[in-house]
Amino acid sequence: MSFTRLNELHNKLSLRIKQYESTLNVPPPPEVLNEIRYSYRALMEIRELEISQGCVEQIALGYRKAIHALFCAYHDLIDGLAIDLASILEKFNDDYFEEFIIICSDKRHEIMQLLNEVTDIMATSRSENTSREIVYDDKLYSNYFDKVLEYRKYLVEQVTEDIVRLNIKNKRKKFINYTMAGVGVFVSLVSVYIGV
Repeated sequence: MSFTRLNELHNKLSLRIKQYESTLNVPPPPEVLNEIRYSYRALMEIRELEISQGCVEQIALGYRKAIHALFCAYHDLIDGLAIDLASILEKFNDDYFEEFIIICSDKRHEIMQLLNEVTDIMATSRSENTSREIVYDDKLYSNYFDKVLEYRKYLVEQVTEDIVRLNIKNKRKKFINYTMAGVGVFVSLVSVYIGV
């Protein structure tokens, strides 16, 4: 049995994981690590079968399990990245909408458009009878992975700090305006009471 296919998938996945980790300075999503673990477990089962029984059918099944697990890890890496980017956008839209619009303006639209394209391709790859690996290689990884990584890094490392800073500034400004309005009302009431 040739392990060429398994090695190819492992090498592609390793390359993308290294890119993910070096760009974002975080480990890959747990789903990816779990799938890699499942693949290694299947390989260990194959090794045990080769040593003890040599059952060809079970070895082939273990090999298919290992391939499937690495294939899932490969998908989960970009799927998890897209989900992470979507949750960051949702947080900004829900909690800091005004600041997010001011800071990101056009870039916000670009990011959301890119994310919509990525999720559409992922959904299509599951619904059509096409090779998911071709879709992931030729479309998602070739055309989108680097950009999604870049936007995720941009949002977390640059925009978050700017949004929080602007949010604090806006809250201070509102507090001062409310305080001054309250003082104005108080002075008016006192003036009316005193009869000035």
